[in-house]
Amino acid sequence: MNVVLPAALQQQIFRHLEASYPNEGGGFLLGSLSADTVTIADTVQVENTFEASEQYHRYAMTPLDWARLEDEADERGLTLVGYYHSHPDSPAIP
Repeated sequence: MNVVLPAALQQQIFRHLEASYPNEGGGFLLGSLSADTVTIADTVQVENTFEASEQYHRYAMTPLDWARLEDEADERGLTLVGYYHSHPDSPAIP
């Protein structure tokens, strides 16, 4: 699967995650799917709802966030194709 992420959106994600530091930040990726390619058209920041004292190494969103963004994507003729979140000061491993 190929993923097309325009440089401007990548920078938007980086700015968001840097601003969230030292806590984890995250959001959704809206775009389109075709054959073997996912094209990212927009990103939407989503508030970290994990307990405040744990946000430095945990990220959570609510089911309502997920439903809201699916509806927003549909209204815009897009698909919710994924999400992103950071791993500040720790490796990206389970």
